[in-house]
Amino acid sequence: MLGQQRPIPQTVTSIRYVQKRDGSLVDFDRARIEVAIHKACLATGKDVDQDFLSALTDKVIAELVIRFPEKALPVEGIQDVVERTLAEADLFEVAKAYILYRKEHEVLRKQIISAQQKRTV
Repeated sequence: MLGQQRPIPQTVTSIRYVQKRDGSLVDFDRARIEVAIHKACLATGKDVDQDFLSALTDKVIAELVIRFPEKALPVEGIQDVVERTLAEADLFEVAKAYILYRKEHEVLRKQIISAQQKRTV
C-alpha cells in the first residue's frame, strides 16, 4: 500500500509555511517530518528503510494538503496527522513513542514558561 505511492516532491506541494506555537511562521520542510518519524522508529527498535520513510512522509503531506488548504500549517496539526498516519500504518508502538515524546516536550515547554514567569515577577 505505502510502497505504491509516488513520492511528492516538496516543490509540488502547496504547503509553504508552518505556524509555530508562538505564532511565528517558518518555511515548510518535509525533512523535519521524515526525521521525526525516523526517530520514533529508532526509539522503538523498528528498522525502516528510506523508501518506507519517504512513503509515510508522502502520506502525511497528502493528508496535510487536504486538511489545511491554502494556509500555514499549525505545528500541532502536523503532529496530529503524523500520529494518525503511524497508527494507520499499523505502527502502533512507533505512534505511542511519538505521542509520549510530544507529551514530554509539552511538559518541558510548560516548565520553561513557568520558570520564565517566576523570574519576571
